[in-house]
Amino acid sequence: MSDLALIVPTRNRVENALRLRAQFYATTVRSDIFFVVGSEDPRLDEYLEAIPEVMVFPERGLVKALNWAAPKLAYEYDALAFMGDDHFPRTRLWDAQYLEVLKHLVVGFVYGDDLLQGRNIPTQVAMTSNVVKTLGYFTPPCFTHLCCDLAWKDWGEGIDRLVYLPEVIIEHLHPAAGKANTDMGYKIANSEEMVQLDHGAYYDWRKSDLPREVAALKILRESLDSRPWYV
Repeated sequence: MSDLALIVPTRNRVENALRLRAQFYATTVRSDIFFVVGSEDPRLDEYLEAIPEVMVFPERGLVKALNWAAPKLAYEYDALAFMGDDHFPRTRLWDAQYLEVLKHLVVGFVYGDDLLQGRNIPTQVAMTSNVVKTLGYFTPPCFTHLCCDLAWKDWGEGIDRLVYLPEVIIEHLHPAAGKANTDMGYKIANSEEMVQLDHGAYYDWRKSDLPREVAALKILRESLDSRPWYV
């Protein structure tokens, strides 16, 4: 079994998923990939026919997809990663570089340059699986779609275990970078309603849950610092 599981929530974008799948296999050596597709997806049959690595979950939404799949995979893989179906890893052996960093962190997070946000926020990320085992989720469940990257950065900085690798290019083919057309998925995800909903949830989460989560991860870090990272 590989060391890292890449989780890719995707909806109504079979072409994007196929593009990422091909590039994934061209650039990795120690990872498996899983495309998480909602059971209500209008193109579910196309996904199932074209992509063997599909996981079908009974709901809809990026955060729900991540938090449904990650706990299932956390006990099978040493590390878990996220990319959107509009990410495109350009650096060969990016997974090995991520895993090497996580090995030294013991508990922590790593991300590369997406050629859009760069160091600012991890629009794609990898973390040690013990984070998910400890918290019970991959990203705060109070979000719907946005602000996950802000939370990953807050967790990593909170425990002083966040590493940025500028030499690892995981390109974000996003409309904001002029690299994709604005389809209905982007319109919903970046709508004023979604922005207000998730940004409000983010600031509430920082006040209410972030301190508790960081405290739990610090306890985990301290308990594992002298032990193998995969325990």
